[in-house]
Amino acid sequence: MKTLDLLDESRSVTKTLFLLSWPTITEQILLTFVNYVDTAMVGSLGAVATASVSINSSTIWLINGLLSSISVGFGVLIAKNIGSKNYKRAALAANQGLFAALIMGLFFFLVMSFIGPKIPYWLKADASIYKDSLNYIKWITIAFIPQALMIMSGGIFRSSGNTKIPFLVNVINNLINICLNFFLIFPSKNITILNKVYLIKRANLGVQGAAIATCISITISLILIIFLLIKDKDLNYNIRFIAFKNINWNINKNATKLALPYAFVICTHLA
Repeated sequence: MKTLDLLDESRSVTKTLFLLSWPTITEQILLTFVNYVDTAMVGSLGAVATASVSINSSTIWLINGLLSSISVGFGVLIAKNIGSKNYKRAALAANQGLFAALIMGLFFFLVMSFIGPKIPYWLKADASIYKDSLNYIKWITIAFIPQALMIMSGGIFRSSGNTKIPFLVNVINNLINICLNFFLIFPSKNITILNKVYLIKRANLGVQGAAIATCISITISLILIIFLLIKDKDLNYNIRFIAFKNINWNINKNATKLALPYAFVICTHLA
């Protein structure tokens, strides 16, 4: 897929902004859509199942927002170095960003492994949703690791002028999630086609099935976007996913300064 040349002076600024923005805006909608799909599809199981997913929504949105702030911080550095034609520095920032995303994903995985089970108690939820709520957040917590890397990988593409690949990967992510929800949430059922009865075998895992579906779909999407990041010959400026090197504290410090205001906005917005 052809990468948008950010340095093409023949294109108007307005057109460049539009070409960059529409896939990014749609992508953010799709990121939020995953949790809405889970809520909607388990809604048919009853109020308890719906509440079990909804009780965790704010926490999930908060963490996803904080993970996105990493992409924002490193993305600015990548784009800045691309603009100054310092492509080696841009590639270094991309790799540092992937390493930082992995560390943050592991951090939130560990934190939520401890506090996740306490969220329903802290929010004064009804005791009837505790079990399903814990099963849901347990699997979503595992998904924070691939989610962090997927968000950062998408940020690398966007910073180099390619906003369509992250958009398409998120479309695929949502489609996989919906299909897996269908087979993991609900019980098996018979359907009649042309007077013949067929049994559709399904896992009947309820709320836990929705979380497992989300975890699997994000992991598959991560594998896809990493593959595209490595193999895409049209990716400008030789930004590639290569072996993690030693931490560059200067790049990480600058990225953190850029990421913190965005993270603060996310926290105050959800508060």
